[in-house]
Amino acid sequence: MKIVNRFSGSQKFTQCVVGVLVLVGSLSARGADLLEVYHQAQSNDPTFEAARYAYEAAQEKIP
Repeated sequence: MKIVNRFSGSQKFTQCVVGVLVLVGSLSARGADLLEVYHQAQSNDPTFEAARYAYEAAQEKIP
């Protein structure tokens, strides 16, 4: 049984480049979503907000 190679070397290279670009694009989009989720979690965390307000109050006390 003979296996026929349907793609030339340049077509394989093009497919690999496209695959890498799609992978990199999807990772950067996922990273932006994770960063957004992180910021939302920070804004809804009462402990984090209390620490931020305490820091801001301390900064106002310093002349």
